[in-house]
Amino acid sequence: MSDSTYSRIVVTGASGFIGGHLAEALFKRGYHVRAVYRRANPPEGLARLACDRFELFQADLAQEERLAQMVAGMDAVIHVAARASDWGPYADYERDNYTATVRLLEAARNAGCRKMVVTSSIAVHGFGPHVDTTEEGPYYRHIAPYQITKKMAEDYALSQDGKGIAVTAIRPGNVLGPGDTTVTFPILDGMERGLMGYISGGRSLTCPVYVGDLVNAHILALETPAANGLVFNITGGERVTWREYIEEAARCLGMRAPRKSVPGPLAYGLAALLEAVYHAVSAKKAPLLTRYRVAQLMYDFHFAVHRAETVLGYRPQTTWRDALRLTVEDYRRLTGTQGK
Repeated sequence: MSDSTYSRIVVTGASGFIGGHLAEALFKRGYHVRAVYRRANPPEGLARLACDRFELFQADLAQEERLAQMVAGMDAVIHVAARASDWGPYADYERDNYTATVRLLEAARNAGCRKMVVTSSIAVHGFGPHVDTTEEGPYYRHIAPYQITKKMAEDYALSQDGKGIAVTAIRPGNVLGPGDTTVTFPILDGMERGLMGYISGGRSLTCPVYVGDLVNAHILALETPAANGLVFNITGGERVTWREYIEEAARCLGMRAPRKSVPGPLAYGLAALLEAVYHAVSAKKAPLLTRYRVAQLMYDFHFAVHRAETVLGYRPQTTWRDALRLTVEDYRRLTGTQGK
């Protein structure tokens, strides 16, 4: 460990994609980890690590009475758990993203934890022209409860820095890597089913980051005193368009890249119409197109990582092409499919 000040770490969301990678990485670096998961049974990846130095802790963060037990005897918390989608009632996002963060931070402070690293989202910047955007902005109007509540949680957490606890926030870009069943796997599945195309020709920039690099950024934020009170945008730092990204994914899949494209304004209008219809019938499942999904594809969405490089010493180690290749390999392994 680079800094032994915090040797006992709580990781929330440890059964998820990012949290699982993070909990394992901390354990391998010599930390004592308390891995918090919500489902009835721990996933296999966590269960195989269980030992005296890798505790499994089952809890729903909405259960306020469990929070004190979760953080008891620990030095720091890395809070990854969140409701991360673009559809659903606002109240659910407020409960899981904002209220849970407020209660967890208070419980951690009361228990004597001295540091909290909060996983926010690059989406709090909103959707508009972003090229080399820094943590200072620009910011655009939020169009989804996820963005609103993640920014609320981030703002609250940072406002508590120095008030009995040190706080740092991390804003991940579009994370990919083995186990990314939420975002990249559905894209790959859609490509194989012929459902994937481009918005405005795929010319807009995106912001991929390999999960291993994001994990390292979290650990650097934990170990670096100068990070206290700051927020960091974390991406791979490369400039890549959606067309380049999808074409590389197609090459990894061994198939022809999509050719169809829809103008951005048309796709956005259609998404707004679909959302209105789905809301009218109280649909629980999101429509194929939402304004959130379209907006992220129709605007440049590229962010500078200068602050992370300067303050944390953050250096991405995996290119987006290598990250995508590793993700596709894992997708093939888990789905049992082979390249064409």
